[in-house]
Amino acid sequence: MKKNALLFLTGIVSLCLLLFACRKDISLYIENKEQASSIQIESAKIWRLQRLQNKGVVLKPLWDGAWQMTTSRKRNILVVPAPEIFMADENNRIRRFFVFTYDGNDVNGGRIVEFLGHNYAVEENLNYLIKNIDSESIQEFNGSILQYDINYLKIIGTSYEDGKKKANAEVEIVNNSVSEMKQIQISRMGIYANAKLMLNRTSGLMTSSSECPATVVINNGFPSTYCQGGIVLYSEQTNYIDGCLASIIRNYIATTCPGEGSGSGSGSGSGSGSGSGSGSGSGSGGSPQYGGGGSTGNLINLIENPCTAAAFAMAMTSDASANIKNLFFDAFGINTNNTVIFKDMTAGLNIDGKTTTVTLNGVATSTVQFNSAAFDIRSQQYAVATVYHEMFHAYLGAHFPADQEGKILIPPQHEYMASNYVDMLASVLTSQFLGLSITDAKALAWSGLKGTSYWDTLSEPDKTAYGIIQTLYSDKERADKLGTYCN
Repeated sequence: MKKNALLFLTGIVSLCLLLFACRKDISLYIENKEQASSIQIESAKIWRLQRLQNKGVVLKPLWDGAWQMTTSRKRNILVVPAPEIFMADENNRIRRFFVFTYDGNDVNGGRIVEFLGHNYAVEENLNYLIKNIDSESIQEFNGSILQYDINYLKIIGTSYEDGKKKANAEVEIVNNSVSEMKQIQISRMGIYANAKLMLNRTSGLMTSSSECPATVVINNGFPSTYCQGGIVLYSEQTNYIDGCLASIIRNYIATTCPGEGSGSGSGSGSGSGSGSGSGSGSGSGGSPQYGGGGSTGNLINLIENPCTAAAFAMAMTSDASANIKNLFFDAFGINTNNTVIFKDMTAGLNIDGKTTTVTLNGVATSTVQFNSAAFDIRSQQYAVATVYHEMFHAYLGAHFPADQEGKILIPPQHEYMASNYVDMLASVLTSQFLGLSITDAKALAWSGLKGTSYWDTLSEPDKTAYGIIQTLYSDKERADKLGTYCN
């Protein structure tokens, strides 16, 4: 009898140990998630550590909860949970993850992503949101997707309304102290609030003499009182129209009070005010507050055309373009005083974009303009290649400024680009657009460089083929067009 009881007890203990060992597998099975391999996880760990700067805010992955999935654009991704701060309001909740892209078992890109819902149940639709992380539309989604580099520096914040991406809006998550929050709600607008942004060759970035309409500022859901010493968390959406700051919309999310691990709730009423600010805070258990540790650079996005905005977002958020963005943010990153402005322009269809750079006292201000009429008919492949092309121009203008006579102290920029960046751009395009052949990618990489001496070294068959390919990707009205199009 004792022997049977001992055997029974041993069996129970063994079963418990087995269940404990397999608890992660069981959890993933219940949640319909595919477990990541140990090789993929180790590859992601190495990739992250190689790029981690350990400065400012460091967000640590929770590797034990990692799973793999395929996005709606057929990309293989490794999703790794990150420490989070509990929020009781499920319709205005933030979830954040590390997302790594991989080929086979080799990780080739990574970012931090935050999903913020506005009267939208992020929790219930989490897998759907992750699967459509880079989609232009996400059915019925109201909220924002914020993307950061691996050091938790913001790259881009995109707003969605009724499932559609808003082209002229930029979103960030802000943490401010209670005292700063009160000041923001009563302060005057900043220097650029009522004037257009422009470039002046003698004084760099400045405002124009023509004033814009008054900026509309809306503060939604903020409480009338706060706890002393608290940190207020809210989203801030800025909307530009014709170079003017048209509106600032702030939506209250939560307040963290001293001694509390987290804060949550919703305020009542709405109001109007003005001002801007930034702050920082920390959550429970060493978990950094949402919103990251700042921006990757001094970037002003004034793009309003939907097709241009879509191509710009694809270029800036693509993990495949790490080499190009490293160059770009080397010139316009947080360790520089340089500024770059992206905006729309109107021109004939023979011009896709142009970049001008003004340098004053060693500080560069670049203006990158994209032709709305051209981007409306170009394929996404062609349009994204154009965005990268102009980013190269901005980089070269900031790193190799003109002398006092206006001469660039390097060979002409197109010559430099043809010599150094064609293969890099072609490789990025083939990684970013699955199914794009290396021949088509090279043709797109050569766009705008036909007048260079390096173009002349190509064989006549190659030049003819590249010219035809560029044409097929550049006009949505053609019956024999190639690529995918904005509308």
